[in-house]
Amino acid sequence: MELPVSIFLVVFFLILLNQLGWFGIAWQKQDNGLADVGWGIGFVLSSWAAYIYSPESPMLLMAILVTLWAFRLSLHIYFRNKLRSGEDWRYKAWREEWGSSAFQKSLTRVFLLQGFFLYLICLPILVTAWKGLSDFSLLYWIGALVFLFGFLWESIADFQLYRFKKQSANSGKILSSGLWNLSRHPNYFGEIVLWWGIFLMSTPAGMWWISIVGPTTLSWLITRVSGVPMLERKQVQVPGFQESKSIRPALVPNFNLLFKARQK
Repeated sequence: MELPVSIFLVVFFLILLNQLGWFGIAWQKQDNGLADVGWGIGFVLSSWAAYIYSPESPMLLMAILVTLWAFRLSLHIYFRNKLRSGEDWRYKAWREEWGSSAFQKSLTRVFLLQGFFLYLICLPILVTAWKGLSDFSLLYWIGALVFLFGFLWESIADFQLYRFKKQSANSGKILSSGLWNLSRHPNYFGEIVLWWGIFLMSTPAGMWWISIVGPTTLSWLITRVSGVPMLERKQVQVPGFQESKSIRPALVPNFNLLFKARQK
């Protein structure tokens, strides 16, 4: 007899294997930054496992959308990493700090901890597969539109940042044009929005109080832990950062800045 919560167990082990695999590659290459590439792959595995468990059209569209986001993000991180030499500054600093215990702490504090958060963020997808969702509802389509808005916002912001950093003349400078004129971290804003879109898509399946853990976890990570706070601790010494901080909000775009730019 099939257990009613089997999808939660299957995805748990898929994510665990994904994280252990990427850890092995990262340790061999001495580059824990590969965890960020493996992050997106974990969502792909989870969403398609959910669809196989519940092969209905709403679940299929959800899996396609998550895969679109995850592959784009992984490719962006891959090409971003090619612009620099060596390991990402965050992971390099941790590796140097951990010293002889880098192996254990890289496994637990980077890859396994990341896998734990990945699992929590996937909860809207898992709940949708578990409860089943055979019909498209208005709220589902609203969620899909919210997802697409966030996806486009994040994609455009990442492309603008990649193009900016590709120019050696911009080294040590703050990007303040395009979407980056409206907020300091438009890419993070887009990512938060799209995961709340996934949550809205999942709510017709029920048990929203479990699904809401997903976007809440992601929002907390970005705004309080590894997103905005960590990045801005590094940027605080960059010329122009304090001025940008005084003008632009951290995440939610201020469209008044767009009008002011046009008036100049």
